[in-house]
Amino acid sequence: MVLKPTVNEIKAKCFEFTYNSVTDKYCRKYDDGSSSKGFESFTVSQNIMRKIEKDWKKAYLCRNKGCEKGEITWKIYFNGLKPKSIMIICEEPYKIKGGNISGSYYFNAEYLELHMEFMGGTGSNAYQYAQLFRCDLSNTRPNLLIHIEFE
Repeated sequence: MVLKPTVNEIKAKCFEFTYNSVTDKYCRKYDDGSSSKGFESFTVSQNIMRKIEKDWKKAYLCRNKGCEKGEITWKIYFNGLKPKSIMIICEEPYKIKGGNISGSYYFNAEYLELHMEFMGGTGSNAYQYAQLFRCDLSNTRPNLLIHIEFE
């Protein structure tokens, strides 16, 4: 899925994009609060799923069961606009029993890309040992915020 500023975001000279793992919803503040359901609706991902733990009352993203590696990428095209400032706020990953998440970002004059790789852990539940956006099911705050101001 390609993310780019809408007409409203261009007028506001601001793009703000949030994700909450409990609601599994993205919101775009400067596009009249528009929203989209499903983490995959604005990502390119491989071997990633959203998991709800009803016993622990938690929600998070992790790799698919049985997969050694998972990846997720958000890419925002600037549509010819020149970024003045970029802010990314991403909750710290939850890692246990050798699980790991590595994250990177890249930007140039055309786009911003945020990329995460999930790996590590041993045993039949290794896929759960690297979790992104883990939070209580009562959480209403965004787990991810990307804010871009344009000139």
